[in-house]
Amino acid sequence: MKFTLLPLIILTLFTPAANSQDILVTPAWLNTHKDDPDLVILQVNRMQLDFEDEHLDGARFLWPGWLAPNTPEGNMNAIDIKNGEKVLRSLGINNQSKVIVTFVKDEVTVTARMFLMLEYLGLKGQVLWLDGGLEDWKANGFPVAKGNVTEY
Repeated sequence: MKFTLLPLIILTLFTPAANSQDILVTPAWLNTHKDDPDLVILQVNRMQLDFEDEHLDGARFLWPGWLAPNTPEGNMNAIDIKNGEKVLRSLGINNQSKVIVTFVKDEVTVTARMFLMLEYLGLKGQVLWLDGGLEDWKANGFPVAKGNVTEY
């Protein structure tokens, strides 16, 4: 919980949807709902190899550069809407999707950025945060997987 507090405070201050609903989900809640047809779990990792080594069972890999590219003008820029929509579709996300973002290790800040980018791209009110990230998921005894996920 200590790693999620600061980004969640930031999200609460700057995200209107966060003020109207609870954005946190527990590992137990996610385990119960992870097979819901409209639910998409995104695990934010800076390196695909880390994702392939261990990820939340059922999660899809989200590299931050896909939604917040770096350019010579600045880092973590907002992606244009059309390119962002292509990325979302490639991850199996549509207008009916409910998206859970989760972090690993110390990647809380970049995961918070991805939360905001998903809302910016039209999913406002449909994005939720897994409290405690992958570590709490594992601590609760829920399954992890290895390898790349290519089919959704």
